[in-house]
Amino acid sequence: MSNMKKIAFGFVGGRFILITALLGIIIGTGIPVDAAEKLELYTLDNPALIDKAGTLLDAVEPVLKAQERALQHDARRIEALEKRLARIAPLEALPVLPDTPTPEELEKRIEEIENLHQALKRNIPILEEKMALLNQQRNRVSESRQALQGWLNGIGVLKSTVLEIQWRLEDGTLTSGQVPGNLADLGATRNRQIRYEQGLESLQGRSDAIQNELEILKAEQEKLDQAITATEVTAKELAERIQQTQKAIAFEKQLGRQSIEQLASLYRNLIEEHEGDIGTYYLIINRFNQLWQQAQQLAADLETRKPPPVKEMSLEALTYYPVKAQAYAKALEARVAFHAQEIGVLDEVKALYEKAIQQRNDIEVKNGELADQFTRLRAIAKLLDEHRSEAEIPAGLLPPNFTPEVLEQNAQEVVSLTSEALATAEKVKSSRPAIETRLQTARTAHKEFIVKQETVRTALVYAENREKQRDLFQDLKGEELIEKFNASSQSLAQARKNLSEMRDQVELAADKVAGAELKLQSTKGPLFATTQQEMMPLLGEIRARIYGLADIKLPEKQQVPGVGSAAAAPLQILQKWGDEPDLPLGGLVTEMQTYLDLLSSRLQFIEENRQQEQTLLKVWHAEKVGLDELIDTLNDALLSARQIREGAIEIQKRVGRRQIRPDQVPPNLDQLMDRTILERLREELATRRQRKGRVEERLVLLEKRVQAQNQFPKHFNELFGVLDSKIRVLQDQNKYLASFAVAYADWSETEKKNLTQEAIRRLTESQTQLEYLLSFFASERGKALTEIQLEYFAEVIKLEKKLKNLSQQQQAFDRLLSLSEKESPLMEEILPLLHEKLAALELEIRRSEAHISMQLDPQKAAEIQQQWKKETGKTLSIPTPFDEKNKKDALDAAIESLFEIEVKRAAMRKWIALFENRHSRFGLQSEMGIYQGEIGDIKAQHKTLERQLNAYTGFPAQEIRQIQTLEGDLSDHEMKQLRLGEIGITRADHFQVQQKAAIMAVGKFFAILLIAFFLIRTIEIFLWRRLEKKAGQSIPHLVRGMVAFIIYTVAFFMIVAFVFGKTITGLLATSGVLAMVIGLAIQMNISNIFSGLAINLERPFKIGDMVKIDGHVGKVENMNWRTTRIRSVWNWSVTIPNHQAAETIILNYSGQHAWQGGSVYLEPGQDPAEIEKLLTEILERFDAIKEPWVMYAGFNDWAADYWVYYLVPYTERNSVKNQVHNAIWQEFSQRGIKPMLKKFHNVS
Repeated sequence: MSNMKKIAFGFVGGRFILITALLGIIIGTGIPVDAAEKLELYTLDNPALIDKAGTLLDAVEPVLKAQERALQHDARRIEALEKRLARIAPLEALPVLPDTPTPEELEKRIEEIENLHQALKRNIPILEEKMALLNQQRNRVSESRQALQGWLNGIGVLKSTVLEIQWRLEDGTLTSGQVPGNLADLGATRNRQIRYEQGLESLQGRSDAIQNELEILKAEQEKLDQAITATEVTAKELAERIQQTQKAIAFEKQLGRQSIEQLASLYRNLIEEHEGDIGTYYLIINRFNQLWQQAQQLAADLETRKPPPVKEMSLEALTYYPVKAQAYAKALEARVAFHAQEIGVLDEVKALYEKAIQQRNDIEVKNGELADQFTRLRAIAKLLDEHRSEAEIPAGLLPPNFTPEVLEQNAQEVVSLTSEALATAEKVKSSRPAIETRLQTARTAHKEFIVKQETVRTALVYAENREKQRDLFQDLKGEELIEKFNASSQSLAQARKNLSEMRDQVELAADKVAGAELKLQSTKGPLFATTQQEMMPLLGEIRARIYGLADIKLPEKQQVPGVGSAAAAPLQILQKWGDEPDLPLGGLVTEMQTYLDLLSSRLQFIEENRQQEQTLLKVWHAEKVGLDELIDTLNDALLSARQIREGAIEIQKRVGRRQIRPDQVPPNLDQLMDRTILERLREELATRRQRKGRVEERLVLLEKRVQAQNQFPKHFNELFGVLDSKIRVLQDQNKYLASFAVAYADWSETEKKNLTQEAIRRLTESQTQLEYLLSFFASERGKALTEIQLEYFAEVIKLEKKLKNLSQQQQAFDRLLSLSEKESPLMEEILPLLHEKLAALELEIRRSEAHISMQLDPQKAAEIQQQWKKETGKTLSIPTPFDEKNKKDALDAAIESLFEIEVKRAAMRKWIALFENRHSRFGLQSEMGIYQGEIGDIKAQHKTLERQLNAYTGFPAQEIRQIQTLEGDLSDHEMKQLRLGEIGITRADHFQVQQKAAIMAVGKFFAILLIAFFLIRTIEIFLWRRLEKKAGQSIPHLVRGMVAFIIYTVAFFMIVAFVFGKTITGLLATSGVLAMVIGLAIQMNISNIFSGLAINLERPFKIGDMVKIDGHVGKVENMNWRTTRIRSVWNWSVTIPNHQAAETIILNYSGQHAWQGGSVYLEPGQDPAEIEKLLTEILERFDAIKEPWVMYAGFNDWAADYWVYYLVPYTERNSVKNQVHNAIWQEFSQRGIKPMLKKFHNVS
């Protein structure tokens, strides 16, 4: 046993001696070694010891090899990018333009500059990719250096492990066959250490080289940005120069019509106006330079100031080390003052930049005005100088300050100053984002240090209260101490009760925040769905990388997140329609509509996102309020817990001093002295503060994002309005174009009639009074020339309609250009906002990756936090590590969240690419080029149509002079043709033809009138006078007037037909209708007159005749052309209308013999022969009686009947009848013949 004890003692002693020697070696070599770890090596068995030594020796070899391979791959990619990088000649290498370049030369130079601009822009993504690769190389080198440094820092453990192996080899515990050669002694370890130390130095050199390359690349990027800006400015200047050249040409044309005196007067007025404007321009330039110099001085001063250092302290150190806390508070105060001053300077610089940009706008406006003035002044000075060289200007006519050379020098100086100012303004514009970023960083740092100040103040107050409490407990008596202790216990109990309710409220607020965040995350942009589908392979890469970091096996079938509902169908991205010149404007309208729809969906998404963010802000503010109340209550509870512990300690001390009896001590004093309650409250307070810090951090980020996104709706709405207006203008333009292409054959009948009426109106308005009078005279050739003029005027009207249509088209394209010019600055305002959004998303990706790294490796969380702050200048809270039970689910959620941010970044890049393409040569500039080309075509068509119109209406004098200049001397006929045009020539011919026609018509007119006059005189002499002589009375004036009227009417019709060449069909119809109306009105009078004329011609009776008319018997007393008046046998005056007398049977008794007589009745006994003889003798006694006729008619039952008849003049019939009756009576009385009583009856 003693031997065994000796052996055991020797073994342990030998081990002790070896370990002591090992520690000496380690301490001597300065290698940091954990003694506890080294002393535990001997407890390992041989395989575990060898495995540990091998692991320690080769721990970083795989990492170094992998990083080296990755570095070589990155280097090859960089070499490939170098080859792709185009070597572009600077602007100065372009050929020098002539002193007075033509618009074509300027357009060619613009095209060259645009090609250079596009080439420069193609280098931008190459440089960005190269910078990303260099940053990636730097990160790889940094990771390799960290791995080597970690290995070197842990080399003491490796050497102690190798020493343990050597000792076991010496004592026979291990054999040489069991141990690898590189672990048998310290030689391999030392060689590996030397190699790693050299590798560390090499990596440091490589890191420095990469940093130098990054700085060089950054300088190249700055030069590239400056070159791109220079090309943009130069192209803009050349475009303005083209406009000025075109204006100069147009102005020179106008000046060609003015006299020398007018030119000199115009030059004086312009030079006076110019002197005032150029003075204002110099003042604006001076103010702009002053603003730029002040901003540069302030920025330079700001760069020289360095923030005062602040050595951070933990909350526990602040609490228990008041002196250090006071120094920390002073350092924080100095840092807060520094940042406040920095914010003030940055605000001032930002304000100066904004004023400078406003001055830039004034410079551009004033430069445009001066350019117009220089253009006009140059044109006038050129003409005046030419006249002066030809000695055509009288002395004293030129203004005293007429110096074209000085004018040209001033113009060049203005161009130079404007170029410098615009270049400086571009620098200002490009510097604004950096200033705003730095200002935001300064404000964030200012806020952070103010929060730290509050924390220090709180800690100092707490430390002061703690000292006071300790002193307070020491001064209290035993009973008072017990009473104070019990009061603190009650306060703690009440605080813990309140904490339970507050925790529930805070958890409820946190749930609302989680719901609002989920709702906000579910609101996707219009390009999210398609981008998510495109980037699904990236999800697998992210999951593989993070699962590798977490040592989790990658599942064979990976989960695919759901596609957002905001954009279920992929939206069409704008094509580069500018690359296809065959696309008509209709294609542009279609593409513009797609662009508009995309913007509309973006606006809808922004509005939905804004509402969700407002909701999230409210719930975050609510959670922050709840956390503030909970933290205050936790502070009260912590104060009570500390009072309880300090009181318990003081009670325990007094019990030991026997100042308090044991029975007075609370039974749970040992429990109250335990630090568990205090530590739990501290942990909860730290957790709540951490949560509050995270909430405040997110609130700041969200408020910043909301503030930044508030500009999006305004710019997008303005852009939406511009595009909507452009679409409407393009649609109107298509209508104008369709209307312009309609041929005359396709016109409607109404349009053709309107054209004819308008041509007639134009022809009528163009005629003079003399031409108007001459147009009334008939001429077949004149009529043909009139038709030609109407055709010419119709062509003129059609040309004017086309010219008006072209003017409308040009106005439409001018409007489109104006809208495009409005769209361009909107793009310039939207793109930086999108880049800021992209930068925020990239920062969010890095933050998410850093959070995942911290949660996977909590030991490196502080290091990651420090590295984050070093790189970004912002703080990053340390998250809670993943729970091992739900690690995979939590990791999947983090991966999906990271992937969603990646998708948002890719979608944002698409938006940026969309707007950059839209803002590039192939987008808006190409579109504006098409508009300008269309305007050029329209102007050419307008010029062609104007020449066609002038061919009809005549050319202006200036254009005639230009034609003479181009074609040489023209004949008089050609000059007349140009001056009058087709219409003027035709009009002159028509005037001559109508003059001749007028002379002929006047002759015809007087011939017809003479014929009519002589015809009326012939009728008067040979008709009316004979009728009057025959009738014995004058012809009525009405009849004469009517006949004359008819003759003159016929003459009028002949004049209309043969003198004025008009058709009389309508006139005859009108005259017939008029005659019918008048005839109906005076029908009876006309009938009576013509009946009277017939009666006078036929003479059926005359005045004094006894007639029977219409049953009326009487003597004609009077006859006229309307009526006949008779005196009846009853002495009545009867007036009979002539038409009635002409239409009825007329019996004229005057100058006629009428049979008169009757029957004589005698006794039957008388001898009929004697009686007949007796009666015949009686009748023959009268001279008035002719052809007496007596006849025995026979007898009847009462008498013999003798018929006695005789012819007698009608007017004497009654007297003769009376005489015959008396003679028969007397004869019968003498002879005694008794007549039978029978009345005579009149047989007439």
